Formats: sequence, structure tokens, C-alpha cells
Amino acid sequence: MTAPARRPEDHPLLQAPLLRPFRLSPECASTPSGTGGAPAVFIDRDGVLNRLVATGYVRHPDELVLIPEALEGIRRLAQETDYRIILLTNQSVVGRGDIPRRMLERIHGKLIAEVEAAGGRFDLLQVCPHAPWMGCSCRKPRPGMLFDAAQLLGLDLGRSWTLGDSVRDILAGQAAGTKVGFIRYRQWHHEREWDRLVDEKHVVEFVAEDLGEAVGRLLELESTAPLAPLLR
Repeated sequence: MTAPARRPEDHPLLQAPLLRPFRLSPECASTPSGTGGAPAVFIDRDGVLNRLVATGYVRHPDELVLIPEALEGIRRLAQETDYRIILLTNQSVVGRGDIPRRMLERIHGKLIAEVEAAGGRFDLLQVCPHAPWMGCSCRKPRPGMLFDAAQLLGLDLGRSWTLGDSVRDILAGQAAGTKVGFIRYRQWHHEREWDRLVDEKHVVEFVAEDLGEAVGRLLELESTAPLAPLLR
């Protein structure tokens, strides 16, 4: 008798203890790991891995449409580097009561399945499900999720990168001591975030049009002598 196929939402990455998204402050705050650990790339989800939706939040797996360049970027990280690859995402859609936790797991099950089918992987999923008013310490721009990942995987945050499409991603990465890259994928949200990045004079290591380009820039910078951060 053939065993039933595993559902995407039953992927091991979505099971405890690696996915521990439902902790309120102060439990989700932790201290950074020391130096000497593995480097990581922390990657935002909406607008970086998948296209934004007009309603503001992905509420069902059918609404999750991955960006081809993002799949290629994760494939390169998985196959050409030793970086640990970590999803880092705020999902207040749960805390607001719009979707249950199980639906979020189904969405992330589809995400993992498509990433793995393209030759990529995730080593850890870090999710903040809290609404902004809940006062947690894991919601970006706070760095709690990065510190938590550093403890779980023994990461060296100083050798790590945070890649995202919003100022909150940049601030979270910098607060944790990582290098940062800004992704300016061409959807309405990104132009607003780009204007804020410029107006508030945030400093980043590079600006890229998509995750594929961002990974290429990251690898280029890491293969050469250290360069001063820039804002272009």
C-alpha cells in the first residue's frame, strides 16, 4: 500500500521547534550570538520572494505568486555558497485575525515546495504573526527574529546579510549588526519605500531590482575587498 503524499504544509521546516512564531515579548527577544559562527542571508517575503497582492496580504496559497528572479537568487545561495538561508517575515495577517495559523502554514508550505523545486532551500523560517499594537519584540524593525535565529543556528550576524524591500527590513538588519541590501522591485509599495529610504538617508550596501540581482551583488561584494556602504 502506497503511503500518502506529504502535504506541503507538513514540511519539517513548518514544525516545532524551527518555526516558533507565536511568542509575545519578552520571550521572542534574545541576545546575539558571538562571532565565529556561520553567516546567513535573511530574506523578506512579500515583495521580495512573491508578488504583492492588491488586498495587502496573502491570505491563501493561490495568492502566492513567486518572482522568477527570486527563485534563481535562492538557488544560487543554496548551490553556490555556504550561507544559511532564512526567511524573515512579519505576518500580522494572523495577529489581526484575518487568517488562522494553519492557513499561514499552507502558504509557507507552497513557498517551500516551489523554492525546493527550483533548486533552493530554506534553513529556517522566522515569522512574526503579531499585530503592530501587540508590543512584541520580534516584529521588524525590531531585531528579535534575527537574534533568535542567531541563537538557534549559531550564526555570526556580523558576516550576515539582510535583504528586503522596506525600511523596516533595513533597520532590523542593521540593529542586529548585519549588512543590508535594498530591493526595489517595481510594484507600488516599493516606490513608497524607496522614497522613504532616500528621504531619511538610510545607508545600505547596495540597491538591486530583484532578489536575483541582489544575490549577484552580494557575492560580488564578498569576493572583493570591503567597500564603503553607499546609497545610490
